[in-house]
Amino acid sequence: MTISRAQLAKELEPGLNALFGLEYRSEKETIMKMILARLSEPSTYAGAAAMLASLGVMGFNEGQWTMLFGAAAAVSAAVAMVIREKGKPE
Repeated sequence: MTISRAQLAKELEPGLNALFGLEYRSEKETIMKMILARLSEPSTYAGAAAMLASLGVMGFNEGQWTMLFGAAAAVSAAVAMVIREKGKPE
């Protein structure tokens, strides 16, 4: 089967990635996916809490911070005992 120049131009107009089914994503969509991926990581929350604490934004005194981190450690330990690791059978 032969292809004319007009057909070739029509095929290549949307871009080679579209031809192979890999359409371009918008920059805004890519950035939002990256932000949402970072927000799903526990280290993001730990970093945000540490930053806010260092800036004194939350207004807790040292005793309240100790109690808060102790409670967070207890909850984290309980959750770690209940959930299974990725790739491990039940």
